[in-house]
Amino acid sequence: MKKCYLMLGVIIMLVIGCSSMKKLFRAEVSGLVKDPSFSYQAVVKEKMAVGGVVSLVSQLNNSQRNNYANVLRAHFVDERKTFQVAPVFSVIKALGQEEYSQMLSDYKDSGGIDDIWLNKLSGKIKARYVIFTSIQSDDIENTREKEKEDKYEDNKDKKKDKKKKKVFSRSIRSVSATMNIYDLQQKYIVWSGTVTQKKTRETEYEEQKDDAIIGIIKAATKTQTSDDDLYLYPQPPRSNEVVAMVFRGFAENMPEQKD
Repeated sequence: MKKCYLMLGVIIMLVIGCSSMKKLFRAEVSGLVKDPSFSYQAVVKEKMAVGGVVSLVSQLNNSQRNNYANVLRAHFVDERKTFQVAPVFSVIKALGQEEYSQMLSDYKDSGGIDDIWLNKLSGKIKARYVIFTSIQSDDIENTREKEKEDKYEDNKDKKKDKKKKKVFSRSIRSVSATMNIYDLQQKYIVWSGTVTQKKTRETEYEEQKDDAIIGIIKAATKTQTSDDDLYLYPQPPRSNEVVAMVFRGFAENMPEQKD
């Protein structure tokens, strides 16, 4: 079955092309607002800078914020190789650590960058566009699924026996973030939207069933074993893994050169 899906993927790529494939599978942006002035040509000419990353779900220290900002920049550079994107340290240097931390604190509280900060950044960094991102949610969901259909196989005596059903325990992490890109010349947002990404880890078990006698004993002694004991959930995907997927989703949706 996997080979069939692989072959199908290859055929689709050959038919519609790799560039179109990337557009087809790129992340969806909800609430997208894009100013017409924010074009591929403008970004290539005027440059960008990473302003910073904040989180509404956890308290990030300076090191964590900077690491996230570097991951965001790496995805932008990888997805749009013609973009020049200055690292977050250029913004920190322009403002100084104390003012920079205050700016991010204000951004976390209000969800936007005040004109005061935009005016301070304008002229101090060699970029027209500044990227700010806020992690809005980071949720974990556990689900369990049992096979519904009976499957059969032949044993050595050619008699059909039921195979044990499979049980799938899954842990799903979902992260949402909002990104705002500010134009330091015009002093307003030229791109804004939210990306949500999910990652799943799965553990497969064979369904455990007691025989009749053990079932009666357990019922009498009230020692029933729950599914949570039998089919443990796997550890959820790490938060930074899913955050990185969200950042790539933003980068995929940046202006691109038309064919």
